[in-house]
Order: sequence, then structure tokens, then C-alpha cells
Amino acid sequence: MIRLKQILNEAKVIVNYINPIKAVIEKDTSKGKHNVIKITTNNNINRYRIVGGHKLIGYDLNFKLLKKRDNGDLEFHRYIKGGVDIKIIHYNEMADAIIAMGNGETNISPKLGIYFLKI
Repeated sequence: MIRLKQILNEAKVIVNYINPIKAVIEKDTSKGKHNVIKITTNNNINRYRIVGGHKLIGYDLNFKLLKKRDNGDLEFHRYIKGGVDIKIIHYNEMADAIIAMGNGETNISPKLGIYFLKI
């Protein structure tokens, strides 16, 4: 069973996973950016920029919130001109990404066009 804890506002977005590994994913606005997440696994903290397009010539995917569905899929609510666009990263894609982020890998692409780049 996947448990969920979220605090949904601009300043604080927290999503907890317990499978495949225990992980806490938070929006990190400490440097004034809206495309950075902090992931904590096994007392290790890594930060990742979320970019779209291509990892070498991408653009920041500024997001409002992350929301985990009951089945473990991650809703990525990104800002677009005139509102918010929701992209879904399916659980099996997100599980692989969580393991990779927990291991500190530098370039992760759980879904075509979305990249997590380690800071």
C-alpha cells in the first residue's frame, strides 16, 4: 500500500513514497526557483532541476505542485501561459526515477521530455 502525505500550497509541496524505497520529495524554493525538488532517501539529500525538452538544451519546467495519486502515479502541475498543465509520470517510471535519485544519479528521464538534472 502506498501512503500519501501532501501539503499543497506554493511554498511547501511534500510527497512521500514508501515503495520502491522510502523517499520524501519536496519542492525547493530556497533559491527562488520553481523547478527544483529536494529528495531525501536514507538520510541522503539530493536536489534536482526539472527541465523539459532535451537535457542539454532544455528549459525550466516551473511547477505549482506535485500530487501523488492513490496508485503511485505522480501528477506534475507545471505552469504554462494562462494556467497550469498536468503531466502524469506513471508509478513504474517514477519508481525507477526515485531509485536513481536516491543513488545520486545525475541525469534521469522518467518520461519523454521531462528530465531531472542533479544540482
